[in-house]
Amino acid sequence: MRRPQRLQAARTWIASGARVTVKTYAKWFHVDKHCAYLELVALGVPIPEADRRWATPVSPRPRRRSESVLQVPQDVGAIPGWVFFGGEWIFAVDSTTAGFPIGLTLEQMNEIDPEPTPTRVGSPGVVE
Repeated sequence: MRRPQRLQAARTWIASGARVTVKTYAKWFHVDKHCAYLELVALGVPIPEADRRWATPVSPRPRRRSESVLQVPQDVGAIPGWVFFGGEWIFAVDSTTAGFPIGLTLEQMNEIDPEPTPTRVGSPGVVE
């Protein structure tokens, strides 16, 4: 619902005798508390002192930046084509939108071919 329609609906809601606070307005009309504060002021509703904190918008919390999940631990050393993720080696051919590797694990590769061969370049355990 857009603001003009919401303000009209709010007038009816307030006239119904509902308990009007910033919190109840925000819940009823599915808006944030800063928007609820601004609209209640625009409607001429007296705002309690405790709810005046919503006069200034709350700045969003910065998200923690996690390291890329596709990084190989420094002490292991980088092996081309392989990533260390979730405690196991994975030959990643792609990644999900969230950054998780898609591919075969070292155990799955060993089930296919238990002996590493020089044709499998970049395989852990192959000495070049």
